[in-house]
Amino acid sequence: MQITTDVPDEVFTTNPVLGLVSTPVGELLGPVNEQPAGAWTAVVLDGIDLAELSSADLCDFLTAAGRAQAWVGSLIVSGVQELARRRDVPRADVEVAHALREPIGAAQRRIWQARRLRMLPATARLLRAGVLSERHAMAMVEATAPVDDPELAGGGGTPGVAMPGGQDRDRAA
Repeated sequence: MQITTDVPDEVFTTNPVLGLVSTPVGELLGPVNEQPAGAWTAVVLDGIDLAELSSADLCDFLTAAGRAQAWVGSLIVSGVQELARRRDVPRADVEVAHALREPIGAAQRRIWQARRLRMLPATARLLRAGVLSERHAMAMVEATAPVDDPELAGGGGTPGVAMPGGQDRDRAA
């Protein structure tokens, strides 16, 4: 089986102008960082020989890799949201902990954060595009946790989502 992924045309339609500290491959990273991250980002990055990049290009490579990592983080959040939503999974925390090889307490917190992220659709979109890291998106979740009104928190979602351990963070604050 062969899996393909499409790279946005904008990555290849720009006319790179080589700078004094850039390489031809490094110039490709600028347009890569201007597009929403996705599977294609990882494919492009995987094909780059890091030894051929200048030091300045390596910084662009790290930016692109961080964006790809954020995109993958959004996939994990989406998977956790879906697993926690399913009624046929009595202990989603145990399943998430096992799947992600993390302690149950960490899985419980991850489930709580994933549920709360639904109240922040713009933050979720930025995470999915690779603009916000997963850490920054979860910081937004934490910062808005005391807000019970979905409109004030960022629109949409379910207020009063319980925290791990049975606490309701919205009402505890």
